[in-house]
Amino acid sequence: MSYFLETAVSRAQRSGSRRAYLRVSAVLFCLAWCCPATAGETLAPLTVREALDRALASSPAVRAAELRLRGGEAHLRGARSAPNPELTLQHGVGNNTGGLDEDLVVSQLFELGGKRRFRTLAASGEQQRAAAELDAARLELAYQVRVAYLAAQEGQALRDQAAQFVRLAERFRDAAKAQFEAGEVPRTQVIRSEIEVAAREQVRDEATAELETRLTTLKSLVGIPYPTSVAVAPDLAAPAVEPALETWRTLAGARPEVQAARWEIAARQAAVRAARAIRVPDLFVAGTHARLDQWPRNSVRAGFTFAFLDRGALRAQRDEAQALASASEAELQERIRTVEQELQTAYDQLLRATGRLQRYRSGQLERVRELTELAQTGYEAGLTSYLEVLDAQRIQNEAQAGYTRALADAARARLALERAAGSPQLLATGEQPK
Repeated sequence: MSYFLETAVSRAQRSGSRRAYLRVSAVLFCLAWCCPATAGETLAPLTVREALDRALASSPAVRAAELRLRGGEAHLRGARSAPNPELTLQHGVGNNTGGLDEDLVVSQLFELGGKRRFRTLAASGEQQRAAAELDAARLELAYQVRVAYLAAQEGQALRDQAAQFVRLAERFRDAAKAQFEAGEVPRTQVIRSEIEVAAREQVRDEATAELETRLTTLKSLVGIPYPTSVAVAPDLAAPAVEPALETWRTLAGARPEVQAARWEIAARQAAVRAARAIRVPDLFVAGTHARLDQWPRNSVRAGFTFAFLDRGALRAQRDEAQALASASEAELQERIRTVEQELQTAYDQLLRATGRLQRYRSGQLERVRELTELAQTGYEAGLTSYLEVLDAQRIQNEAQAGYTRALADAARARLALERAAGSPQLLATGEQPK
């Protein structure tokens, strides 16, 4: 295709016909716009599903949350267990040495007053909180990965658009040089076209650098080594129509962070009840054997053990447990307030973003395209300069870049809304939320 265009331009130059040259330039413009060149072999794009799977498998934050959950499960198993029996081996010297005459003692403590039940409830609350925190860590990671992936898609689209317009400006520059050599245009138009190429190259280089930065962020989240080249899917889809705000509020009521705060309260309240039950006596049973060299001299005793005098430690423990429970309730209210604020803010931002996107779709892009077509038609007829076509193309380039950013902003706002609501959609599919 490039050889055909160069040959056609060369023939038009040799013929010295302005009409032929304009006709060839118009064909060159259409082909450059509709069929942008590709550079080399392209990478297989990394899908959202692959990015999420790799991020979840390599994230230290998710791993830490999983280990905390595993620790909570172990703590719960221990809390459910009864106190272990104790075996005491000792040997006294002489006679009538009191307890030392009992060389072998096996004792078992039986907790009364619901101590083990309260301890189990507290451990269960901690374990459920750890599970909710793991869900929260996964959703937060999924949100970060999707936002980074979306940013890379936006940067990739802007880079490709900028590169396409650089190629177009270069072709117009070549055409201006050919016309100048043929004596049909002044030197100022050549300089003007070169300035346009330099300006568009600057935009392309900035877009390329920004894309690399965004891809670095994505690779860091996904766990891909930095030297590895990565590409993302080219399709930048707009979010679907959002449900009513009440639907999101209902979903936000079960957000993992809120659930974790509720389980924290349950654990603290159980700890308060356990602290109050400390003063309840416990039953113990002990079997004893006297001196190991004498047989048989066995006995069994049973009784109660309790702290009959509190010097302040038990009361302080109860007060501490009660204060922590009250603090957890206050933290839950603050968490609910924060979630409602995030939800309302994200919802309003989504409405504004979709409104901007709709304005682009409702006629702004069409008017820009119409302006470009009119400029092209005038150029083909020899009525206008190619500089007017260049100006129209710049306007279209800016409008297309604005539309791409509006599309990405709307998708980002939808992701922020799903994050505020704790939507499992962030993890459920491998595609952008619809």
